[in-house]
Amino acid sequence: TIRANPMALPAPKLKAFVANIKETVLDVEDVTWKQCFVALMRLEVALRGVLLTQEQVDDRERLFSTLQSTAGKPLVSNDYPKPLLAGSSSMAGRMAERAASLLRKDNQESQSQSSSHNLLGGSMKQLETTKRRCKDVDEQRFLVFLELSQHASWPELYGIAEGYYYRAASFQPDTPVQWKRAWDAIVEQQQQQQPHQQ
Repeated sequence: TIRANPMALPAPKLKAFVANIKETVLDVEDVTWKQCFVALMRLEVALRGVLLTQEQVDDRERLFSTLQSTAGKPLVSNDYPKPLLAGSSSMAGRMAERAASLLRKDNQESQSQSSSHNLLGGSMKQLETTKRRCKDVDEQRFLVFLELSQHASWPELYGIAEGYYYRAASFQPDTPVQWKRAWDAIVEQQQQQQPHQQ
């Protein structure tokens, strides 16, 4: 059996972090899609057993350094309680879905960012160095986030939500709500292919 990294984030800290993200971002009425996206990125890093604080996000050097050092780490599992694994993945799915919904409502924001800008706020050098690191260690998930930070896509965010819901369901396969959420995310993605159909 593969054991979780002993240096990974302790389960109580992961649980508290997920609860904090829910309270400070997901449950906030006037939250923006960009805030949801950054929170989603923090959740993805936390699911690798690394806590990325808001202060680290605001410090671009530390943000990209953390992403580079975390790239390639496996998602937490095994030693963590299954309800926590399911809950944290579900929370990430809900965050991705919220970001997608807000982005879709804001047509102007759905346009690509300037090629020299990304919503994580780093320089092009930091972004490209981090992308290169991700490619070196076959870190596809981070790579998708980095691409989205430059070229926002609400259908792709719904696709990310779908994936998180499947992961949540894999820990609690007898919980229909995760399968239902995944299906709803698929339906939302279809809106792009059938924009004129009700």
